[in-house]
Amino acid sequence: MSIIIIKVARFFLLLAVVLPALIVASSAHAQGTKNGSDGRKVALNRIVNTPCAEKRLRLNGQFQAQYSVTTDTSGETFINADFDAGRVTALGLDSGNKYHASGTSRFDSRGPSPIEFSYVFNFLISKGGSLGSMMGHVKFRVGVNAKGEARTEIVDVNIDCNQ
Repeated sequence: MSIIIIKVARFFLLLAVVLPALIVASSAHAQGTKNGSDGRKVALNRIVNTPCAEKRLRLNGQFQAQYSVTTDTSGETFINADFDAGRVTALGLDSGNKYHASGTSRFDSRGPSPIEFSYVFNFLISKGGSLGSMMGHVKFRVGVNAKGEARTEIVDVNIDCNQ
């Protein structure tokens, strides 16, 4: 009798392990194919005029962009993206002051493949130990081709004052 109980217990244990794996696999198949996750650095090296006390800034560094692209069986493309300005610095060309950019953002988008659109990312530009800061705005052109490969390019950059 105890042998039967042990076999039944083993069966249910095996079922408890295998069934969730099958559900996850079938769920992923139903949602579509994941084309991949792609991290990229978007280089920035520009001089930007500002309406602030700091009239001209040289922005240097890289924006970090991380993409996850999924295409479902009907051809619909889903994009999840994270942006980070932490690797961007600025130098006041008139004052010589050094600034550091900070800020992150996230967006989700969907549409037919291939897809292309504009995205504006806002980030803070501040000088250590100072209350004065500026707000940067970078306009990216984001595109995903039919293979699910993302590309990012900077279209425009401008600066506003935070007073």
